[in-house]
Amino acid sequence: MILIPGEVYMGTEVEIRALRSLKNLYKHRNEMVVCNYIKDNKLYIIRGRIKDIDYFNSIKIDNYVLRFIGNSSIIKSIVLDDSKEVLFINNYLDDYINKEDIPYIVKEIFGGLINYKNDLRYKIIRESVLYINPYYLEEWVRLVNYLLDNNKKFILSMLLEYFKRLDKGSNLDSILDTLDKVNLDNKYKVFIKKCLRKYYINNDIKLGLKKEV
Repeated sequence: MILIPGEVYMGTEVEIRALRSLKNLYKHRNEMVVCNYIKDNKLYIIRGRIKDIDYFNSIKIDNYVLRFIGNSSIIKSIVLDDSKEVLFINNYLDDYINKEDIPYIVKEIFGGLINYKNDLRYKIIRESVLYINPYYLEEWVRLVNYLLDNNKKFILSMLLEYFKRLDKGSNLDSILDTLDKVNLDNKYKVFIKKCLRKYYINNDIKLGLKKEV
């Protein structure tokens, strides 16, 4: 039985909590924030406007690209300058960063799926979020987990390929026509079509760190 987009899929609470925080940061683009940032065990306070977000990786504040968690740097907190609302906080470190603690910190903040760079879940989430409508990111992570847990990696591979084609300018109708000719069970074709229509990011929204225009 294949699941239908819109149902509730189980994902880890840490992953969902992290995405909610990252989505909140994305929502406040172009607003002034104060970021407490540790680099080489020195605390820096950076005040500026959020320019863009690279999910699970970094944030651009004015001309600074800051890693959420790097080998020698880490974001401790990001707070809205006017309302003082906390948009992101890292409660799993002191002012000193021990490189041996980085995997633990990553797991506590972003979840086990991105604890290791060669982890399949990490690769799929990191690659796919560039193409997913921010409104559905939480649902998408749950869906990725569900499909991988149920040995449906081939569906994710096809979706990623079609997402990439859409991102390069391919027409959705032509992709759907191509899908109809693929030797695949019809229930999977129907599912993939629904995913493409629902989850693909709008053409006027792009994620990642890009040059401002």
